[in-house]
Amino acid sequence: MKHIFGVIVILIVSVITGVAAKAMWYDTWSPTKAAPPQKMAWVKQDASDSTTKTVADRKQPNTNDDASKKTNNNDANDSAVATDASDHSDATVSNDEPEFSGGFPVAKLDMVVDHLTDGTAHFVDAREEYEFDEGHLKGAHLLPSSAIYENIENLMAVGVLPGPGKPIIVYCGGGSCEASHNVAKVMAEFDYQNIYIYVNGWEEVMAEPDRFAGLTE
Repeated sequence: MKHIFGVIVILIVSVITGVAAKAMWYDTWSPTKAAPPQKMAWVKQDASDSTTKTVADRKQPNTNDDASKKTNNNDANDSAVATDASDHSDATVSNDEPEFSGGFPVAKLDMVVDHLTDGTAHFVDAREEYEFDEGHLKGAHLLPSSAIYENIENLMAVGVLPGPGKPIIVYCGGGSCEASHNVAKVMAEFDYQNIYIYVNGWEEVMAEPDRFAGLTE
């Protein structure tokens, strides 16, 4: 009987000891303190702080990312504007570049009329002699495409000399006529420079009588 009583006492003491140990683990209660029990900060507070911080981080707007995105967007816009400006600039330059035909710069109507009026260019007629006799630009020199080499010395005789000098504008019938290109190529072989092709040629002269009034023979 005494043994049974002793076992019961030991069990009761064990239970009381376990309860007290559990309370002391989670609480700051002490029999010597009058203050009410409080939760031990280091046991559960870390988890609470971590959770609070995580939620705060999620709610807090990422100003650095927003600033970065704005900066990237601004850079992209500036790049697009620069690209557009670059495209417009290139278009302007290309419009100012001279047109070429057969490797020679093209003389347009206004240029031809101005040089004829001012006498500031040599004009070479690449058509045949009978076409030349029917009408040609004032002061033009005949150099038929069918007899270039036989007649090129005639140009030198009248002062149209090889090398740099006044512009030389070569023309023929216009349209699909290639005589002016053939003559210009041979003249280039003889070191003539500053050669232009009047691509529209005599066809345009006949179509613009007012512009060429007094400038034909």
